[in-house]
Amino acid sequence: MSRPPGGDYPRVRLKNFKKLMKKFKSQIIPIPRKDIDTDLIIPAEFLTVTTREGLGKSVFNEVRKIEKNFPMNLDKYQKSQVIVARHNFGCGSSREHAAWALSDWGIRVVIAPSFADIFYNNALKNGILPLVLDEETVERIFEIEKEIGNYDVEVDLENQKLILPDGEEFDFEIDPYRKECLMKGIDDLDYLLSNAQEIEQYE
Repeated sequence: MSRPPGGDYPRVRLKNFKKLMKKFKSQIIPIPRKDIDTDLIIPAEFLTVTTREGLGKSVFNEVRKIEKNFPMNLDKYQKSQVIVARHNFGCGSSREHAAWALSDWGIRVVIAPSFADIFYNNALKNGILPLVLDEETVERIFEIEKEIGNYDVEVDLENQKLILPDGEEFDFEIDPYRKECLMKGIDDLDYLLSNAQEIEQYE
């Protein structure tokens, strides 16, 4: 059910860095759980790989085997790029593989009332926007999505706004450097290489 791994770059990197994240709309993937840890996102048995690509097929592997109706098993969510979850998303170990796996599956944004600090930073470094939204609104999204079955949100990174289907808007904060990287579809190494001439002149 998961999307096939991508990546056609000459060096190891994530496929999501091909995409510029300025403004886009996506159906959400509702995962109404709190304390989703990195071991649940990508179990330890999959951490022996030396490349980032291909981890997407194993994202939430254990819960997907147990719960056949887990959203990421269902066809209706296969093109979705936004996860909505409850408090403390990405807690547990500091494994960066959790961000790698989500990005390789195709996730570009995770919305939750709070995030574990290490996951928050790992997500930004790997092409994923961790977007904090208040608990009341998150619960309302879960309820409406359950009723209508198709809930699209618009992410406007350039203006730092999340827009719900009813037109309600929420502002969010993001580090300016990380915002620039997401909008240009680049990672830390790309940013460094893009300034190679200035660095050489300085040296």
